[in-house]
Amino acid sequence: MTAILVALGYGMNHSNYNVWGGFWVAPVLFTLSLPVANRAARLDGDAIGRIVLVAAGVKILVAPLLRYWMAFSLYGGFSDSADYHQAGVLLAPLFRHGIYRDLGHISGTRFVELLTGQVYAFIGPTRFGGFMVFS
Repeated sequence: MTAILVALGYGMNHSNYNVWGGFWVAPVLFTLSLPVANRAARLDGDAIGRIVLVAAGVKILVAPLLRYWMAFSLYGGFSDSADYHQAGVLLAPLFRHGIYRDLGHISGTRFVELLTGQVYAFIGPTRFGGFMVFS
């Protein structure tokens, strides 16, 4: 948690919301994982609870960082996630104002675009935050 908050402080001074916005999403997602870990610890023992917490930390921070690096460094931004992000950025302001008409066929890729718009309506248009939520 400390590493996430340090990264948030550093990112706010050295990058834009597209990147640093994800670092405020991470503590929220990790906090939401705590009840699951507590339940696992109560039902199956403390060792399982610790495993769940470590897995949540890896899933919330390490996996999105590696995937983000792969999509935007190795692939140069040519990934499905970049397309979902662009669609989410366009849809989020509409959803914030309660506009849900003319959404088109809601399945497959369009469903993920709409879901990204819903997430961005709540957390703001942060590509790295989207990576964290969807991973």
